[in-house]
Amino acid sequence: MGAAHAGSPPDPFRTESALHRDTAGLTDPSGHDCAIPGGALTFPAAVALALCRNPQTRTSWAAAHEQAAALGSAESAWLPSLSATGQEARDYGRHADVTGNLVSSAQNTGDAAVNLTWTLFDFGARSGRIKSAHNLLDAAAATVGSVSQQLVRKLARIQAEAAAKSARGTLSVTLGLTAEEPFKLDAEPVPTEVPALTARMADLMAEAVRQRPDLKAAQAQRDAAEANITVARALGRPSISIGVLHNFTTTTGIPNQNYDQVGISFTWPLFTGFSTSYGVRQAQAALQQQEANLEQVGLNVTLDVWNGYYSLDSANQQLTATAALNKTAADNLDVALGRYKAGVGTIVDVLTAQTAASTARQLRINAELGWKVARAQLALALGRLSNAEPLRDGALLP
Repeated sequence: MGAAHAGSPPDPFRTESALHRDTAGLTDPSGHDCAIPGGALTFPAAVALALCRNPQTRTSWAAAHEQAAALGSAESAWLPSLSATGQEARDYGRHADVTGNLVSSAQNTGDAAVNLTWTLFDFGARSGRIKSAHNLLDAAAATVGSVSQQLVRKLARIQAEAAAKSARGTLSVTLGLTAEEPFKLDAEPVPTEVPALTARMADLMAEAVRQRPDLKAAQAQRDAAEANITVARALGRPSISIGVLHNFTTTTGIPNQNYDQVGISFTWPLFTGFSTSYGVRQAQAALQQQEANLEQVGLNVTLDVWNGYYSLDSANQQLTATAALNKTAADNLDVALGRYKAGVGTIVDVLTAQTAASTARQLRINAELGWKVARAQLALALGRLSNAEPLRDGALLP
């Protein structure tokens, strides 16, 4: 976990701990050095560096820290507020003294007070704000996970396209560096035998619903919108608070005043120009919007899993087919060369076999690229790409 920024104010409500619980398994780049290794990068090293240096991940983490602070600010409403005031004044010219006589002598007045106020009851306004802030923190934490997974998928595609010069520039920028930085990502071999997909579609859909961070974020935003309705309604209801005051006053020619005051305040907004009712309508409309968004994200999750599954299934078939084609083309080339050396074949036969072998090798390269991309895409659709582990050599999907 990332360390708190140097000089950060205290966190008595431990909202940062709540954030890190919601982002377990992810590394907070705050306070990290993010050292740049030399030489070619392995895929796990590239993922770790990108998650630390990439501006998109750092932006998402900063937004999550901001929301954690907003939660702490909301929770502070449960505590009383304490303030102190002080004043020192000197009056000149003719003025009335305590007996009502006009005098010209200067008069000094000093006043010091300590005031405590504490809201006792507000019909759920505080609890609604806190619940909303909690949900928005959950949404921000899920967004960190979503951004991280998108970044891992992008690196997987870059690794698959490692031979292209444009991919090297994309790699450097993805790592949070300028495009001309000379980085290279080590290629990982495709397994000789790719296992068939055996998982049931319903099981994969259920896994994605449990794990997809963008779906968690949408659900949390919907819950926050629901809590905001409670807050909007509470703004039109009474609130009760207690106040305690200690005051000390000194005035020239008058005995010092040193007294305490305790009171209960009852506030009820009887008429606010209909702002409360429109605030409730606005909050209800916001909830409808977030519910529609949640439904859309849920539909997108099912489509991502569906497309990812069948794209990987097709990529598996392409690997099998190109492996057989590659072997056949290589065997045909050996036969053509043998016949040519024996004097029973022509150079045209050799050139034709070489062209077929070259085409087969290119088809194999394209099939391997498609397989790596489809594998990463399905892992992303299932919500597994919080790090490089799901794409390690030999890891099976699904």
